[in-house]
Amino acid sequence: MSESATTTLVPTLDGSKRKRCDLRSLKPEQWPAAFQTALSEACRAGKPSAPGGLAASWRSASLRMRLNGFGLHLSWQIRVGLLKADSGPGDGVTPDSVDAWIDYLLQSGNGYTTVATRLDQLFSMLRALAPTGDWTFILAAHDWFVDKAKGHSTKLARIVHPADLYQLGCELRQEAQTTDGMPPRLSAVTYRDGLMISMLAAAPIRRGNFTVIEIGQHLVRREEGYWLGFESSETKGKRPSRKPLPPDLSPAIEQYLNFHRRHLCERAELLGHHAMTTRLWLSDEGTPLSEGGIYQIIVHRTKARFGFVVNPHLFRHCAQTAWAIDDPATSQGGKVLLDHGSFRTTTESYELGTGLADVERFQQKLIARRDRGLS
Repeated sequence: MSESATTTLVPTLDGSKRKRCDLRSLKPEQWPAAFQTALSEACRAGKPSAPGGLAASWRSASLRMRLNGFGLHLSWQIRVGLLKADSGPGDGVTPDSVDAWIDYLLQSGNGYTTVATRLDQLFSMLRALAPTGDWTFILAAHDWFVDKAKGHSTKLARIVHPADLYQLGCELRQEAQTTDGMPPRLSAVTYRDGLMISMLAAAPIRRGNFTVIEIGQHLVRREEGYWLGFESSETKGKRPSRKPLPPDLSPAIEQYLNFHRRHLCERAELLGHHAMTTRLWLSDEGTPLSEGGIYQIIVHRTKARFGFVVNPHLFRHCAQTAWAIDDPATSQGGKVLLDHGSFRTTTESYELGTGLADVERFQQKLIARRDRGLS
């Protein structure tokens, strides 16, 4: 196996240099044979007469992220000479080698949260691929970095009231409609970005669901306005999700569907992307946006407006925190707004602060606060 990384030096904010390694995660088909065999066994579904592999119970998204993180560790092992063609799962993984992996991650500019995530991925995969090994030393290192990350968290400092996020979306849509000389493509994506941010502020669903919204399937027009809905098979909690969007957004949704999105579809035809799609969010080339694409749009627009990043998942924290502060008597409605199975999950996960009626009241107060800010 050849070396799979090149190292460069990049400047930091204080003018010093740090390493940045261009490691690429090894895909499972590139793993040594013993690893591929172990992975097949780990993913084997169980049956009444015999339990399945540990990875068989993982959600597909969890498996995908753990495979990516483990593949990155394998690339690093190749680079430092710890992984050979005949290696098996767990070979070369010792407390000293894990310390070296941590040093590499830190020197590459990763924060405590990212290091904790990489260690969790390594621990989870080794438990699945080499279940007889003792990997608790990795878990101990993971827990240490989780504690350090909590002490350095800047999440609270990045909490923005959803009314301000909603207003940012309104301003972007206004800019797209009123700026003289703005090219149609730029106008379309600016309007799209504004609608995206306002919709996510009012109904902060998870990014995976937000990305794959299909017109007529997930986004549905009713007499009172638009609704978002997902079946239990499509949600993280395996429960159906149904929630209204503010009537205030209905004209903006229709403007996007009938004009700006149509322009993006025409761009797709012009560029030779002939596949028709009912996906709501399209790129500037008229193709469906990926989760990563939506993430980059949100962080770019919020950084430009607030001076710091409000990533899509943070919209959920912002919503429940604002709800708990503004109207604590009804804040249990966050369970419905955030699609949690219990209010305990909502408060433990999202308060750094009943039912669809409460969600509608939350949205009404969001719009009212936005309007007061403009008066």
